[in-house]
Amino acid sequence: MPTLAVFGASGRTGWRVCQHARAAGYTLRILARNPTRLGEAHAGACVITGDVLDAATVSAVVHGADAIISTLGADDFRSPGDVLSRGMANIVAAAQRHSVQRILAVAGGGVLDAAAGGLRSERPTFPAAFAIITRQHQGTWHALRESGLAWTLACTPDLTEDMRTGIFRAVANVMPDSGRRIARDELAHWLVAQIDRTTFVNTRVGLAT
Repeated sequence: MPTLAVFGASGRTGWRVCQHARAAGYTLRILARNPTRLGEAHAGACVITGDVLDAATVSAVVHGADAIISTLGADDFRSPGDVLSRGMANIVAAAQRHSVQRILAVAGGGVLDAAAGGLRSERPTFPAAFAIITRQHQGTWHALRESGLAWTLACTPDLTEDMRTGIFRAVANVMPDSGRRIARDELAHWLVAQIDRTTFVNTRVGLAT
């Protein structure tokens, strides 16, 4: 069975990624700061305790994987620290070290292109409250873009707890028109499904219902 390394597995999107990955036949390797937060979706996984900011621990998680999915997030979007950008830099370095080519990650919609030019986060109408977290998302994107790996960055509007319907839009580099939300379960299922697909390799993808 193929092996998937998952970062952010205990989060609201990450545990759904694990659930869908297991259903698709993947063996899981997971990094967790607090393994007691992991639920049934992680049963049978190889769980390594540690922090994504520790490069050696990240390398241990990636070793032996065939692909990587990161759903790293921040507890407080107003004060996220640098865990997203530094964490992705460590993940990318581990993927390069262990020759893992396929990597998928999640970021906010501010890193997508704006219709008027530049990035959505650079437009005057972009909410100032999201400026700091968007810089972290840009760090994620830049680490992937410069990695030489086969990456895909899923960029989302508001994430909801709704059930997956299979009805949504995925558009390269921009947010779908009037895209306001997408279900976490929809996002998680899409990420797992993209592992073996090449449509959006080396691309930011706007996802929305």
